[in-house]
Amino acid sequence: MFGKKLDYVLTDCDGTICDSGFDVAKDTVKSIVKYQRKSGYRFSFITGRLDVSSKKIAKQLKIQLPVVSCNGALITNINTGEFLHAEYIDKTTCIKLFEQGHELGLDLVVYQPGSMVGTPNSVRMNK
Repeated sequence: MFGKKLDYVLTDCDGTICDSGFDVAKDTVKSIVKYQRKSGYRFSFITGRLDVSSKKIAKQLKIQLPVVSCNGALITNINTGEFLHAEYIDKTTCIKLFEQGHELGLDLVVYQPGSMVGTPNSVRMNK
């Protein structure tokens, strides 16, 4: 792999290029931006977080490729805001999942472009 030109490089964020606060270390930003220039901007990231929280990192890292967010349910052109792909759960199924999850005391979260909805006790909703 070393020495071979890669078509694209995609990385996770949390615990990989970002800390738990979704911040990227200065040295990491510097290295990725350098790679971006040398590769023709062929670096992007994938995250379980919301698409709106990706904008700051995308700007820092000079991202030109689409960004995958919401645990893979959304692919966005982060520079234009255009949603290239979105997977949805129909409303009836979503309601049933939340009702059953509530009965079982589960921590449920559902994403939609720009926001998320979860159970009142959700750890992810209260970050």
